[in-house]
Amino acid sequence: MRGLLLLVAARAAEASSGAAVLLVGAAYDVDEARLRATKKFVVDAFGADETLVLLKGVHYNKNIYNEAEVRALRDLVKATLRPSFIDIRPGAELTAQYARNASRIGKCIWSRETSCLYRHSSSRNPLDLRIEAWWGVLQAAHGALTKREAIRGKAFDRVACVRADIEFTAPIRHATKLEPRYVYAASDPPDGVFLFGSRGSAERVLTTYKRVDALSLEGKCASLHHARFMYSWFLPCYAAKELYEQGVRIVADPQIHGKIRLHTGGGTPGMHLLEAHPPFTATSFLSSETYDASIHAPPDDGFSSELKCHGSNRRSNGYCGPW
Repeated sequence: MRGLLLLVAARAAEASSGAAVLLVGAAYDVDEARLRATKKFVVDAFGADETLVLLKGVHYNKNIYNEAEVRALRDLVKATLRPSFIDIRPGAELTAQYARNASRIGKCIWSRETSCLYRHSSSRNPLDLRIEAWWGVLQAAHGALTKREAIRGKAFDRVACVRADIEFTAPIRHATKLEPRYVYAASDPPDGVFLFGSRGSAERVLTTYKRVDALSLEGKCASLHHARFMYSWFLPCYAAKELYEQGVRIVADPQIHGKIRLHTGGGTPGMHLLEAHPPFTATSFLSSETYDASIHAPPDDGFSSELKCHGSNRRSNGYCGPW
């Protein structure tokens, strides 16, 4: 009996060690209180075995962190999150290598007649910077994740990817409570939090930069005709459609609670709750823990197969399809 209990305990320990948290993006004046909330409500609540931190030293007012500020932030992150991997650099140094192909990737996805988001040239001027910022940091996070997996000798089976500028106010769900065929997301803005029920789903999203760049090199941008809308800045419809075809559904998780400071031009400036926001909810709220393949992720919101660009980019953000 004792041997059986030890075996069960060993297997349980192995199962609980397969979770990782990725804290990514711009630092945006992250302080000790916010980091401690991330530790309590994300790292600990998720049951993470390891935490990987990849931050760009940028203040909310867009000023760049100086070296002293970067060192202070590194020390603060180490003290509060105790990460197994940390990479914090001033400004855009963290993602600089991804600027090289950003223009080619942007043209592949948006510079077509069937593209709605950023369809006006004046809106596309900063497109290269957006590609580098959104998908570059995810690609860097994927590189860090795979290196940690090589060191530990096995892959993580559950991954949480969260932005650094969120102040969490309640615990997210534990890694063992994730349905492998779901990607759990915050409701609005939908790019604040992603909980991946499987390593494969995380791979699809984190490597968007590399995979779209490969399509552009191979002259296969036409395969992105369903990418005319975006689910969120971190998850284009191209990736959402791939997940959908593999049986993976994206659900808005009512257990994700927090506050995020929005920028001017990105909705109403000020603190914003990661709560239900019906006009912009990008997918169905999770109503049952039982997997439901009928969930369309995200809903097409009545768009037909014909090109229909809504007058507001904000309205276009959050909707994919129809497929």
